[in-house]
Amino acid sequence: MSWRPTFSSPTSTGLRCSLVDEKSVRKGHGYVTFVLNGRTGELLRMAGGKKNESLESFPATLTKEQKNSIHAVCIDSNGAYRSVLAEQLPKAEIVHDGFHHHGETQLRHRRGAP
Repeated sequence: MSWRPTFSSPTSTGLRCSLVDEKSVRKGHGYVTFVLNGRTGELLRMAGGKKNESLESFPATLTKEQKNSIHAVCIDSNGAYRSVLAEQLPKAEIVHDGFHHHGETQLRHRRGAP
């Protein structure tokens, strides 16, 4: 008999803030997009790729009430997911995370851009 961990299904009940980002799976082998509960850090959704289509599956799992309860979504500043969020979660404010913003500001400074 082998032991296997069990995980409960993610819940979007009471979701007010979510975090969206992408992560390289392996160098040169693609990306995965993930959505986390901004309060608990719970993984809510994960999909292959880093384009709009990768995020579209998340709002499709939510009820109208759940969509309306989300007040903020944190994304990186490249805005790849902005159109999906604006269409599917129109009441949510889009917030750019400080980690990416700080890194991009440093990069522009090094290149001599304002």
